[in-house]
Amino acid sequence: MNLFGQSTSTRAALPPRFAAIVLVVLAVVTGNKWLLVLGCACGAVLVVALVLRPRLDDLAVSASMAPRTSVGRSVDCLIEVTNTGNGWSPIAHGTHRVELLDDITFRIDALPPGGRASLVVARTAAARGIALHSDVLLATAAPLGLRLRKHTVDVPLRLIVHPAEVAVSVPEPRAGSDDTQWVVSRSGIDVHGIRDWRPGDVAGQVHWRSSARRGRLVVLEREIPKPGGLALILAATAGDDSWESVVSVGAWTGVAAVAAGRDVTLIAAVAGGAELGPDDATTILDWCAQSKPVLPDQTQLAGAFEFVGRGGDIAVAAGPSAFHGWWHWAAALARSHEIELIPLISGPRQSQ
Repeated sequence: MNLFGQSTSTRAALPPRFAAIVLVVLAVVTGNKWLLVLGCACGAVLVVALVLRPRLDDLAVSASMAPRTSVGRSVDCLIEVTNTGNGWSPIAHGTHRVELLDDITFRIDALPPGGRASLVVARTAAARGIALHSDVLLATAAPLGLRLRKHTVDVPLRLIVHPAEVAVSVPEPRAGSDDTQWVVSRSGIDVHGIRDWRPGDVAGQVHWRSSARRGRLVVLEREIPKPGGLALILAATAGDDSWESVVSVGAWTGVAAVAAGRDVTLIAAVAGGAELGPDDATTILDWCAQSKPVLPDQTQLAGAFEFVGRGGDIAVAAGPSAFHGWWHWAAALARSHEIELIPLISGPRQSQ
């Protein structure tokens, strides 16, 4: 058991320590009692600094921030420190450590009992993934500056860092896709049917001939084609240097496809399971935050084939390692189902 906790001497402790040794030696050699008294006084200062123990464990720390961000983007972090003890807390420094974010060090002024201090600081996400834990390392050299004491506080926190945002384009659905659907829309061209007028309908929707025949206002409903589903595959092997680019392109292509009204399924290896997001786009990003490089097998490809249907499309974000055999095999398997693999990163198409 360490009686003094995490405690080490500071550079400021070197002069009194050296002085105490020199004065005691001189006192013994010369027999001068005053030198002995001075040496003991220097030693007493060191003993006092060793015995006085500021109560860092009385400082309670909490941290909060948005639950999601992306690599390269900043997120505001609120850090609050509360003195839960019965006396004043010492002046200290805290270092908040969160996996995926850069560490931040801040000063904590002396707080009265029940006192609270807060700090809001922008933190930049440095890596993709999920952080399930954080802590704050408290440190103080109070009251004499001769001993540095440290105390670690666990701070509950959960943060999901999505892949870095990149510019992407969504593959156009093929005309022969089996899963193309039609949805009602005011901006459509083909007539879907006639219904009674409802508040909010514009005059241009009213079909006056039918309204005159029925004796009440009716409007034309039109329909437009809804884009077919898109299967999205991430493919690479461990050690592929371009993996982060692959994940970013795949993730944000999925987000853009959802925004375009397409149903999207994702084929990706996820470590530890994914947390479902509040919507389809966020769910895709959450999965990609945890994805690891893998080459999809025949079972996974079969699920993608079933999702898009015969004549559909499968978009593949792949690293260079995927084109050393896997691409030829997967593309041939897709063609046997009348499905085309669409590369999302330039270059692979020549490898088919």
